[in-house]
Amino acid sequence: SSHTLPSLTISKSASGTFSSPQTAGASGAGAYTFTVTNTGNTAYSDNFVIGDQLPTGFSYDNINHPMTGPAGYSISCNTTQASFPQCTVTPPSGGVPSNTPLVFTMPVSVSSNLTIGGQINYASVTPCSSTNSCPTPPDCKNTTPLPANCSSYTLPISALALTKTNPSSGTSGGFAVGQPCTFLLTVTNNGNTTYAAGS
Repeated sequence: SSHTLPSLTISKSASGTFSSPQTAGASGAGAYTFTVTNTGNTAYSDNFVIGDQLPTGFSYDNINHPMTGPAGYSISCNTTQASFPQCTVTPPSGGVPSNTPLVFTMPVSVSSNLTIGGQINYASVTPCSSTNSCPTPPDCKNTTPLPANCSSYTLPISALALTKTNPSSGTSGGFAVGQPCTFLLTVTNNGNTTYAAGS
């Protein structure tokens, strides 16, 4: 029979609405989410490290708004670099079950005067050889092609443009004084994602 060793993968997404500036943990503020999955068919029992290379101007506040994860998982973050937090995760007894997505959430702060859309974030998951020996996360941002244990996420761009035209322009006589006139307003989303109210 086939036997697949434990293997951890990570995917990256976001929740809330990112703005510049924003304070981590504020109501509705954007936060990054990491989904870690053991794709093997046996449980993974050692620690693992989630590394997050934040875009310029983004920072992690471990003291006031630490990363959260599933119940029973202990998280300890090294925040020597606020823009590259490295969080060691200790699974509960029994380890990480196979094919069960684990979702971790990291609130972040954003400095002023930044363009949010298009900002790229890189995350990685690295297994530890033992509970006391965890390697430094890879430099996903500067490695091509992207390593298998890395993932990237680009904040969507929603760029609305408004144009106003006069459908009657060019007709003889123009608009009479005191008479109503009609203009056509056209809104175009020039971004790379669907715009939703509040985006």
